[in-house]
Amino acid sequence: ELPFSIDQLHAAFVELDCKEAFDHSMKVIGTVLALGNIIIEPLGEGSKLHSACIPLFSSVAESLGVTTDSLQGAMCHRKMKVGPSTILAHNSDKQAKAARDGLAKALYLRVFNYLVARVNAGLTDGDEEFVAGSIGTLDLFGFEIFEINRFEQLCINYANERLQG
Repeated sequence: ELPFSIDQLHAAFVELDCKEAFDHSMKVIGTVLALGNIIIEPLGEGSKLHSACIPLFSSVAESLGVTTDSLQGAMCHRKMKVGPSTILAHNSDKQAKAARDGLAKALYLRVFNYLVARVNAGLTDGDEEFVAGSIGTLDLFGFEIFEINRFEQLCINYANERLQG
């Protein structure tokens, strides 16, 4: 059970004058979660989207502001320069899954950085010299296991991933 509700989280963002940041972040987090549900399967030496995932994939593309064809092409193909020519090569299902997961991680990274910057800006109360508080992460002892993972643990895990990646 979470120690707070989504309504309480939304109210906190509103209090910090970060409602727009909250709304944008929820949209991106929804996109990241949807990407995790996209099934990619082998097709000969290449890959393709599982047919049941096409409506969800279209929603992801729309959310990202790109066409379904361009997003599918970015996951399932790669451009290779051979001499003066550029050819389109098929990604294996493993490569396409890595591209999908890489996109999800990049989106998550950007929304995390965006949220931290917006919340920290909201804590300055408009005066850059006066800071009521800030968000930061520090983990000196490695990975901890909690019965309930909270935002602090998410920050610690994220920082560890960045340090190890």
